Amino acid sequence: MEGWQVLIPKLAFEHEFLLHGIFSIAALHMAATTADPQQVLSYLDTALQCNELAFAPFREALAHLTPDNCDAVFAQSAIVTIIGIALPRLNAQHRGESCSMIETMMTVFELLQGASKISQISKSWRQASIFFKYDWRENPALDPDMANSIAELRMLNSSIGNTDPAQHRINKEAIVSLQDSFAKFTHAPHPAPIIAWLTYANREFVDGLRARQPFQLFILMNWAVLYELGARYWWAKGCGKALVAELLSEMKDWNETWESALQWPQQMVGI
Repeated sequence: MEGWQVLIPKLAFEHEFLLHGIFSIAALHMAATTADPQQVLSYLDTALQCNELAFAPFREALAHLTPDNCDAVFAQSAIVTIIGIALPRLNAQHRGESCSMIETMMTVFELLQGASKISQISKSWRQASIFFKYDWRENPALDPDMANSIAELRMLNSSIGNTDPAQHRINKEAIVSLQDSFAKFTHAPHPAPIIAWLTYANREFVDGLRARQPFQLFILMNWAVLYELGARYWWAKGCGKALVAELLSEMKDWNETWESALQWPQQMVGI
């Protein structure tokens, strides 16, 4: 965790958007762990203000990736994801605002659009990166249950390939990425593999989620298992389970068709 606890704060003094991002996530962490209701609201306000200050310079850096800023952009992508997940839930808890986990994830996907370019930077950049050891595309074997789930996703997607090759390709890319994230998390539990799948999702897949395409929602449900496995992190507690529950409701017309495949995500999150 040295890269996150020591090197990232050092990077933040060179990249203002990352400094604001760290302040924002720190305020959210305080809001999530503070008992005094008034202090919680103050921390939430601070988190929102810092997040707003980070937004424009982060998007600018994302549009102009270089070897000098790629580590900071990668770190801020992770922070943006955590803020995007935690802030709506904390606002719902302490301010009575509505919160849909599906809509929260859509917002996170939108915030991260363009971050997939990080995966396309040259190999020499990545090898020099402080995050190289978290390279989520270099993976060990899958846990057997996860392997079965991925195999079932592939099988279901193969039937789509017969009628819609473009959709099959979009789904296949998302499934491959999910397999990589599962494997990396199994080998070394860490937030990076959880967040990575969101970061590298392509626009077409996100558009399918927003249009509530059933199979793409089902892929998201399988990612929610990984999300729930990260529940030891304050920003992820209960989120995977809540997301699976919402997705089950959204996909109720498909419950019989995919009954067998739907059982594993439910079992894994305790539904």
